[in-house]
Amino acid sequence: MPKELILFIIGYVAAHFQILQKIRSQQVTGWLLLVVFLGFGFGWQFLGSYFLKETMSMELFTKLLPLKIMLDQTFYVFIGLAYCMLIVLLCQTKLGLWLLYPLRFAGRMALTNYLMQSVICVLIFNSYGMGLYGTLTPVTLVIIALCIYLFQLLVSRLYLSYNEQGPMEMLWRRWSYGISWSKRKQAVV
Repeated sequence: MPKELILFIIGYVAAHFQILQKIRSQQVTGWLLLVVFLGFGFGWQFLGSYFLKETMSMELFTKLLPLKIMLDQTFYVFIGLAYCMLIVLLCQTKLGLWLLYPLRFAGRMALTNYLMQSVICVLIFNSYGMGLYGTLTPVTLVIIALCIYLFQLLVSRLYLSYNEQGPMEMLWRRWSYGISWSKRKQAVV
């Protein structure tokens, strides 16, 4: 919860002071912030993972475990900020826009894709599926994750070429508004 609250406050402050608009006008500042966020993120991670674990006895490490957890959470915040900064900077270039273009389809079906990922991973990793939990290497897991995501990008693109929104998004809107999306669309026209 504290990590999410910190990210919420950072987002609020960024919006209030229009930081993203200022970064768009000064690309050097954006790249500098990206390097700073990455530096702090990986610096905290190095301090938490390597220094605390490798240089101390297990007894002392156990006593300092709350510090390590705090450093890990700080790492996640800074790495998240670095990812956001990278996306903002990529959106300022033609190559970046071309690279990020397919993500818009997955974004329009975010709830559907989230649920699809959950079902796919349950079938891959749980015992009533393929039961691969704990048997795969980290590299294999990354390859599986990329394959799932690429599959979802393709399915999202194909589905949205025939429909306005994803099936779960349509159901969500039907529950929220009490009418189907097509009827709501007709009522607006």
